[in-house]
Amino acid sequence: MKIGKSVRMFIRERLAQRLRRGPLPEVLAAQTRAGLGPIAPFRADLPAFGGLFIRYDYRLGCATPSSVNLGDYIQSDAMEQAVRHVAEDCNWGVIRFRPWLRSELSWYDREPAICVMQGWFEDATLNFLGNRAVLPVWVGTHFSGAIRPYLEWLLTLDREAFRDQTFGCRDRSTLRWCREQRLPAYFSRCLTLTFPRRTNAPAPREGNGVFVVGPRAWRDAVLPALPRALRDGATIVDHWEGLAPSRIHCAQPCTAMGIPTVLINPGYDECDRFSTLDGILPIWTLRDLRDGRVDFSPAAPDIEPLKRDLLENLRLSILAARGEGVDAGALGEIRARIADFHA
Repeated sequence: MKIGKSVRMFIRERLAQRLRRGPLPEVLAAQTRAGLGPIAPFRADLPAFGGLFIRYDYRLGCATPSSVNLGDYIQSDAMEQAVRHVAEDCNWGVIRFRPWLRSELSWYDREPAICVMQGWFEDATLNFLGNRAVLPVWVGTHFSGAIRPYLEWLLTLDREAFRDQTFGCRDRSTLRWCREQRLPAYFSRCLTLTFPRRTNAPAPREGNGVFVVGPRAWRDAVLPALPRALRDGATIVDHWEGLAPSRIHCAQPCTAMGIPTVLINPGYDECDRFSTLDGILPIWTLRDLRDGRVDFSPAAPDIEPLKRDLLENLRLSILAARGEGVDAGALGEIRARIADFHA
């Protein structure tokens, strides 16, 4: 009896020490999230989850719909088409999608729904985490550097917050962080790599069929260094409106559809976040561009075997989350192939 009391007092004091050292916003966000109750349904709840899936909606706060990062919408499209594809082989009934604001998933209050957690998460309130009405399937997940301390505090308050959950990480940085936190994790890459390959390439309506896609500051640095044959007649576009660009969600769908793609990293270090493209596309830098090392005549890589594994991993991950029997050995082999893939 005395030993048990001593252990409880020791744990309480250590937690109090950590709370005193921690940044107040992170601590408060984690305490608030922990106070909302379970982040995922209990095993007894799983039979309630059928063919209803959450499709992320993106708005600024709770105001009117706003276009912020077109890459977010591409991810939602990729998730939906991937789920519809794998559902053909599963007895899930009628597949439906309910839009819900990504940053308010904690407040989901409709019928039980599955949510494929494909996305970039950085909401400091931790409201992107679900509740007992949401069955999370962590595939294609990126935790930003800004959100990781909040999650670490949540794990300090509740070590079992993510019980029975395995994290499919979009990039190797998120994978390393999950493993540092002793969370089961693997390298899942991104579902925007699963778009079907185009069968016929349409002739460009105007220009030379070359698209230069990126924010203005990046274009100003890149355009002068492009070969003249590519620069003259190229279509210059932004693929975002408002706040933050996401070049990988332009490069990945293009690659999946068989469109030759050159990806040039901006001036700051994003290479680790771009690791979702390891073995698929080279990630060039502005220095490579200035030094003439960029290959501007690439062939579109064949990633069809990778697509099949990505889709099968999604199917088996959904089945496993629903509590259905899955061959763990076969799933492990699929995930190893995804991680080690080279076009």
